[in-house]
Amino acid sequence: MRKIVFCLCILLFFSSALASEEKKINVLYINSYHNGYEWSDSIFDGVRETFQKSGKNIYLQIEYMDSKRYSGEKINEILFNYYSFHSMATTFSLTLP
Repeated sequence: MRKIVFCLCILLFFSSALASEEKKINVLYINSYHNGYEWSDSIFDGVRETFQKSGKNIYLQIEYMDSKRYSGEKINEILFNYYSFHSMATTFSLTLP
């Protein structure tokens, strides 16, 4: 199911990106885990490689939620506020879960 969602996101991304080839495309990748967690790092490597091969001007930013160590309502509220504040400064063309 995740692969289907990912492929749909990629299709959506490339179809909207075709309209403005020279424009910088800001992509926010939110990782549930932490850097160094092999399973999620391999998924991110595939995303990064796909974007690099696209030939598009892509700025890929990654945020780690570290949900293996931190979970619960309070951290969800903190992360929501953080990402809300963060996205006021940058307009993202695509956000990947």
